[in-house]
Amino acid sequence: MFKQIIPVFLLVNIGLFQLLVGPISMDFKLWLNKNGYSDDDFESKDFENIGSFGGKEYFSYTVKKIPVIFIHGNSDGALNNGTPYGSGWNSHLKIFLDNGYTKAELYGITWGDRNVNNALKKTFSCNFVKKIRRFILAVLEYTKCKYVNIVSHSIGVTLTRKAIKGGIINENNDVCDIGEYLGNKVNTFIAISGANYGLCFCINPFFYETPSCNKKNGFWPGDGQYSNECINANNYTYQSIEYSKLLQELNDDKKPEGKFVVTIFSTGDELIGNRNKVFGRYTSSLPSASTQYISHLWNHTETKDKSQFYVFREIMKNDFKINLINGRF
Repeated sequence: MFKQIIPVFLLVNIGLFQLLVGPISMDFKLWLNKNGYSDDDFESKDFENIGSFGGKEYFSYTVKKIPVIFIHGNSDGALNNGTPYGSGWNSHLKIFLDNGYTKAELYGITWGDRNVNNALKKTFSCNFVKKIRRFILAVLEYTKCKYVNIVSHSIGVTLTRKAIKGGIINENNDVCDIGEYLGNKVNTFIAISGANYGLCFCINPFFYETPSCNKKNGFWPGDGQYSNECINANNYTYQSIEYSKLLQELNDDKKPEGKFVVTIFSTGDELIGNRNKVFGRYTSSLPSASTQYISHLWNHTETKDKSQFYVFREIMKNDFKINLINGRF
């Protein structure tokens, strides 16, 4: 349960809010074109000013803070498009901008089509994971920083975990090698409302055949004689059951997603359902997480849009630690 009383006024200067608009800056765009990223469409041109953000306003600007990369979830995008599941990262950007960050230290793209009707067609695909990984590498190279911080939401959690951990993805019609482990370049990794052990609704015959629920690189939570026990939120008996191959590989891999790993989720999440439990464990938890925030009230979108203070606090705290140990980032 989140703490009820937190001295937000010590960190947040409401009167100093700057409006961050997309797309990525011209300086970043020119750099991408010159450095082998011209075909990646990180600008997300189809979504115009709400498809991306980030980048220096001019070439000689010095990045002063560890950059923060934001990876959205299913049917969402970089910035708010006014739809129920398309609020983007606006609420998070506000608190960072209010507290000394600039566009040169805040980065986001739109990796999907933002069409809610296609939500169940999405998997942990080579295309999505490669795009996110290349964006992480581009921000590291462009800013000349040793580390980045990453904030992810929903399916974006899994896509980003795979982008960081690297290795092979086996799809039904494709196999790809994502590359080597990048976790040593991530200071804080924050996972909001992920489904790291699958989703119980994937057992439902109505969803069983959808791409998002497939057993290779989807949200399949496990089957066999214990399928009906998935929805028993108080059951702890069947945690060893096999589930989605890619999810299981990610969870069995002991390498962390960053130096500091944080999870934020809600037992009131209507999309994940079942009080966030899959075979008795929180599906939004992570084996590598050292810090965990749990709400019992927020829905799926609210868990992202209302958690900005906790995200900001964790990043500031962990950035201070790494700067104290290693000097400038």
